[in-house]
Amino acid sequence: MKTGILSRQDGKENPTNLLTNGDFELWSSGASVAPDGWTLDGSGATVAREQSTIKIGTYSAKLISSTNNPAELYQYFNATRGINYFKGRTVTFGVWVWASVANKVSIFISDSVNGTQSSYHPGDSAWHFLTVTRTIDINATDVRCVIYGASTSSITFYFDGAICVEGESVFAFSPSPKDTIYTRSFIITNPTATADAPLWRVPYAITITGIHLLCKGAAIVGQLWEYDSNGLNGSTVDADITGVVDTNVNDDGSLSNPGIASGNYLGWKTTSATVGATQAIVSFEYTING
Repeated sequence: MKTGILSRQDGKENPTNLLTNGDFELWSSGASVAPDGWTLDGSGATVAREQSTIKIGTYSAKLISSTNNPAELYQYFNATRGINYFKGRTVTFGVWVWASVANKVSIFISDSVNGTQSSYHPGDSAWHFLTVTRTIDINATDVRCVIYGASTSSITFYFDGAICVEGESVFAFSPSPKDTIYTRSFIITNPTATADAPLWRVPYAITITGIHLLCKGAAIVGQLWEYDSNGLNGSTVDADITGVVDTNVNDDGSLSNPGIASGNYLGWKTTSATVGATQAIVSFEYTING
């Protein structure tokens, strides 16, 4: 279970994590490529998924700087609300860091005008929660959180549980809402071959991660569809799912159109229905886009 954080409710602090994949559990491009949502920088620097030296969850990230160049892993977060929202606001960045060399590894917040750096890791081969706070410059054009390894020697270090929040303090890691998987379901009663309709107006941009169909009485075949903002002009989210009575059936594992635009509708398009079908229960999982 991830640990939550505490916050005042006076508008000066907001406990919502502005970073995606702060627990470094997602590596969709591969275990030796920057984790989802993050960018690697530094000539000769390498990053890898780590399964042994971890602080939170299943994985941490291992970063190695080269002898002549620093290593940086960073993430921009201003796109969540736009850079104008963050100008003049104070944000705090924290991350668990493990290092065996003193005064070489730190974190900082950069806002394209200047930056603020944390203290260095003491190099005692233990996990320390480094934090840094910065008020974003009113002339900033972007803001990023950076994990930094110095270039004076080749250094291997590990990091986990990255979080950035509005306010002057952060207490522990909590996942971003964008990393949370949500579930919705709807029931079509007495479905027929013409049981096509928009069923849910999507209030924000989402990505569908899985679709499931459960049939009662008799089986149907159909698709989850994305309709436009008026509930018209449908397009398939994935290929047909062939239902089985009283047995859950999943999508084929590769969705053709998982991204659903804010303000559009999701619904169902029935390809065929067997006489006697009484219910079709359609469920899907999704994440909220940035």
